Amino acid sequence: MGIFIPMSVVLCLQGIRVTTSRSLNFELSLSDGSYTLGTRNTAFLKSSDTFFRADKTIYSLGDGSLKLTSQQLSTGSDAHGDYDVITNYYTAGNANVSTSFIIYQDVDVVVFNQTYHNGAKGTKASTFDQTISGFPSARVESYDTDLGYLSFDGFMAGDTKKHIGRWDSQTDAIGDGLKGGPLAVFDEQGRTFLLSTFSGFMASSAWHDADKGGAVFWGIMGGVDEVPANYTYSTIIYYAEGINKAFRGWGEFLQKQYGEKEWNTWEDSTLIFLGYWTDNGGYYYFHTEPNKTYEQTMTDFIKQEVTMAGLPIGYVQYDSWWYYTGTGNGIKTWDTRPDVFPDGLEYMFKTTNMPVALHSKYWSIDNTYAKQNGGKYDFIIDGIGALPLQAEFWEDLFNNASKWGMFMYEQDWLNGELDRVDKLKTDLFLGEQWLTQMHAAAAKQYNSIQYCMANPRHVMQALTLPWVTQARVSEDYHPGGDQWRIGVTSLFVGALGMRPSKDTFWTVRTQPGDPPGRTEPYSGLNAAVATLSMGPVGPSDRVGAVNVSLLMRCCGEYGHIYKPDRPISATDLQIKQKAFSDIDMEVWWTHTTIRVNSTVIDVNWTWGVVLAVDTPTDLFLHKADLDFMDDGNDYGVFSYKDPDSFRVFDVKTGLKLPMCTKEDFCLYHFPPKISHSGHEVYLLGEVEKWMPVNKMRTVGINYLDDDLLINIFGKYGSNVTLHYVIDGQLKKSTCQIINRLWNCVSLITGKCIYDNYFVDEDTDSY
Repeated sequence: MGIFIPMSVVLCLQGIRVTTSRSLNFELSLSDGSYTLGTRNTAFLKSSDTFFRADKTIYSLGDGSLKLTSQQLSTGSDAHGDYDVITNYYTAGNANVSTSFIIYQDVDVVVFNQTYHNGAKGTKASTFDQTISGFPSARVESYDTDLGYLSFDGFMAGDTKKHIGRWDSQTDAIGDGLKGGPLAVFDEQGRTFLLSTFSGFMASSAWHDADKGGAVFWGIMGGVDEVPANYTYSTIIYYAEGINKAFRGWGEFLQKQYGEKEWNTWEDSTLIFLGYWTDNGGYYYFHTEPNKTYEQTMTDFIKQEVTMAGLPIGYVQYDSWWYYTGTGNGIKTWDTRPDVFPDGLEYMFKTTNMPVALHSKYWSIDNTYAKQNGGKYDFIIDGIGALPLQAEFWEDLFNNASKWGMFMYEQDWLNGELDRVDKLKTDLFLGEQWLTQMHAAAAKQYNSIQYCMANPRHVMQALTLPWVTQARVSEDYHPGGDQWRIGVTSLFVGALGMRPSKDTFWTVRTQPGDPPGRTEPYSGLNAAVATLSMGPVGPSDRVGAVNVSLLMRCCGEYGHIYKPDRPISATDLQIKQKAFSDIDMEVWWTHTTIRVNSTVIDVNWTWGVVLAVDTPTDLFLHKADLDFMDDGNDYGVFSYKDPDSFRVFDVKTGLKLPMCTKEDFCLYHFPPKISHSGHEVYLLGEVEKWMPVNKMRTVGINYLDDDLLINIFGKYGSNVTLHYVIDGQLKKSTCQIINRLWNCVSLITGKCIYDNYFVDEDTDSY
């Protein structure tokens, strides 16, 4: 059978076997073309058939109709490192095609390519949700170990029909077709294989070929009937020991391939500043103050809440009530209606100086922009759908909106456009063209884009579109509902560098004068989730009803959102409990790392956060469940409700969670131990905030020979109170912001330090 040799390809009588220098094992049979992926001699995934459709015929290895003509072994390197390549060349009727395995040597990745060398015709499948080709493939069975899986399906980035369960011959619900997305297969130890498209995101799919069991095939979407010469489609399989680690590594690999978004997310003001939203579930969604227009209602809100009350709202979102709609409730003209804003959005912006995020959706077939309807732009009018074809259309649209103060464009109903325009399901390039033209116009205006009601393919395509900075990951908000449950899908969206959005929320239980009489018992939970998601934080209360003290737990005096370093998302523990024990619970985690300035030590410290809801009895969190914990360092833990609950985290027994509910949710903070001059110090931070230690407030730690200083940022004249534990004693220090850059709190003396002198402010000991 041959032997495994690190970082090499071994050709033996039965086939080819590869082991990376890390943990992934790959084996290819030369006799039948089958292959197996596993780790440490444990098989996880075994291939099914390989097939191509051409000339209205299916050619497959299984029935011998896909003819092998030659094989080639080669090597190469790219930005990810060195790799080995195994390529098989075939004839599929009149089509010359090939499949390639690209096996990286220093990272646990295999990329699967399928190439049409002379093109192919007559390729379409019997349904849009099937594929015209199948490579790679994976049987839906378990082998050497029990397996679980997570797949994304539906809209809101695949959240609406996501599936978690056991991976075996009885598995029936796997996200596939036009609305399917990435697939993770894992064992009870968390060893994970993550599979997704790697190119052609809008033109490719996975196809599950059976009601139960069967196999999953990756390839070009089923509606494509002709493939041009030299077209290549790719799939990626990423392996890691941990579900979260697999998503994180997969996302980093993809962003290295297509570009990172970190700079763009910092340029998106809806992700930096507190906002106000008027979308579904909000008090002013298709509803104004009595006998007032939206212009009057929004002006009153800005004057009363922002100008007079001082609420640091940085922008307002206007939803689907402000523009003209036509056939099928699509957009007829994306411009202000005089009954909504009598003086127009440009006047509104000039008089309020309030930037806006503007909602958009699919285009109606009677839209005023299409040449077919007397407009000036090329459109496809396809059945019940319409799609712009010219880059100039988007450029003119965004140029006009810039006069209205728009800096974020919310593209809603992405799934609706895909459903309505059949050409998007049959053309290899149209979907990418549509989203790329939109993005290019937004980028010229430095406008960010939020994707809403996106299928996973839209989210994957956004890898190539840096100004697509955020995506909705749950259904529309309704007071008292469960759309705050974003932990699993945030794992997918966050891995790609985008920020998950949970949508708006109320900060109070009831709104005065609310016609439906709705109730929101979980305002605190919604506010915490929005803040920790790293997405927009935008309440939608009636003017005068905002719970300011609750809302401002998210932010600082300027409205800066105090957010973590990564979107909060489901732990491996939560996903494995659902897959193997069918236990539903929400146990999420995130963290922030603060830069340390020092000539004494070389270290950065990480603060962890865990949010839990619907937990079973006797649930313990152990160090292995908490990815943020640094090896070799101790941590403390305390509940957000009370800093007096602080204790040192016991790595032997872990943390026992109480019965965490939606109304009485659990939020725990894990500060690292900082050793300094014989003292043991834990910085708890600004404990009244959802994220008490964060980069917006805590801009640096100065570790000196004789002191430990926390440099804080805030509005001039404001007072900031930090809690900390030193040598087992809980203390707090309150310091005023009086400098632009240097306002420090000493965790050794409790003094306020400004430049090279200190001021004795309010320092209390407990």
